[in-house]
Amino acid sequence: MGRAFPANPAKAMARLTLSYGVAQVLAPALAGQMAQASGSYRGALLLTAAVMGAGMALLVVLMARKRVAGTAA
Repeated sequence: MGRAFPANPAKAMARLTLSYGVAQVLAPALAGQMAQASGSYRGALLLTAAVMGAGMALLVVLMARKRVAGTAA
């Protein structure tokens, strides 16, 4: 965090912690509703896999952009 946000790394960490906390509160409730409606956790697990896949893809894109920006400098 310090390298990415040298001016205020604590603010970035606070945002990450807040987003993790919100997800930890909302995800079980959403998964429970999905499981109750469908009778299975399959949909919730597929949604979780899709969100994780999207996060990994975003990470790869951001790393590639950083690598390209680093070689252009």
